[in-house]
Amino acid sequence: MAVETLTAEALRASRSLRNLTREEEGTDVFLLPGGIYGFTFSPGQKEMPIYAKQPYQSFEVHHLKDGSTHLLGFVDAGVKSKLESKAGAVEAALYPSPFGSSTELVSIDIKDLQPAKKAISREDGNPLKTLIYSE
Repeated sequence: MAVETLTAEALRASRSLRNLTREEEGTDVFLLPGGIYGFTFSPGQKEMPIYAKQPYQSFEVHHLKDGSTHLLGFVDAGVKSKLESKAGAVEAALYPSPFGSSTELVSIDIKDLQPAKKAISREDGNPLKTLIYSE
């Protein structure tokens, strides 16, 4: 699993991603062609509708040309260090934007996420509580 530490804009450029068209907005990311990015309120779910503009407290999603889908989020330095060291299952609070000590941007392949069963709280930074597998 690769954990990348660039800005969202730099990741979009390095991955040759384009924003969604108006016709694609609201569509499940898994039904769209690779090479796009957008924003979702449903991170790590079986269906993830995405939108072109970033609503408040939504997560950025990259659907790559190879078919993989990555969720961008912010974690604290300790979690980022564990992910980079490939420490196995890492318990994490992944935030859609910097919040408190969670200021480190990471890009996580969604196949490596195991979100908690409880829904996102929509409070205190809107974290996604999850296990991230980094082996």
